[in-house]
Amino acid sequence: MRQDVVDESDLAGVAGWRFPKRLSTGHGERKRPVLKEAAFHGVAGRFTKIIEPQSEADPTAILVQFLVALGTYFGRDAGYYQVEATKHYPNLLLYSWV
Repeated sequence: MRQDVVDESDLAGVAGWRFPKRLSTGHGERKRPVLKEAAFHGVAGRFTKIIEPQSEADPTAILVQFLVALGTYFGRDAGYYQVEATKHYPNLLLYSWV
């Protein structure tokens, strides 16, 4: 399998992801994941909608980069959200397929 094509099974179970029909990019067909509109709510969603017309970047990329940047800026000292015995800190890790 080529490295630049995202397989649906790679994102199975990730909330908010859906796959449109195959897109033609001129370099063969590939699928591009698209977030549902509900993912773009709150401050991060407003930021994405402000930046989107001024950028060539995909709205999903803008949103995820914003969330990663905030998590990196505030770090583990910003607090956490606790679910049962597990503490969830605001740090995120982003993998990208190019």
